[in-house]
Amino acid sequence: MGPGGSNGVQPLVHDRRVDGQPRLGGHSRRTGRVGRVAAVLTVGAFAVFVLMWAGFAYALAVDPAVLDDAWAWFQGLQMPLAVVVWIVFLPLVVGLWIWESTWPPLVGLALGLGMLAWTLASVSSTIRLLRGR
Repeated sequence: MGPGGSNGVQPLVHDRRVDGQPRLGGHSRRTGRVGRVAAVLTVGAFAVFVLMWAGFAYALAVDPAVLDDAWAWFQGLQMPLAVVVWIVFLPLVVGLWIWESTWPPLVGLALGLGMLAWTLASVSSTIRLLRGR
């Protein structure tokens, strides 16, 4: 380490402030595009999960056999594809698993509501993004 605790390595600088000092992190012209892409992906993921949970609730209310068919389809997938589906659609697949379980109805309801809450919490950054924070 050099004097003052510096090891002589220059910090990663994205941009410079008006006074010429390095700007570390924060918004810069170079990261602006990345921020917009992240915003689009976040809103897109939020919309997809809202639609999937709305479809789950609709199927539950109108024709629960659709959920049975979806679970049967999922179980018929080859292992590599099943792993990808589990990862990408984890809350929904766990919701189907809870639906197909033989647990008492109150336990299933509590777990299902927990999965819904987990989904909302995992995409809660969308709300902050839409508010502009």
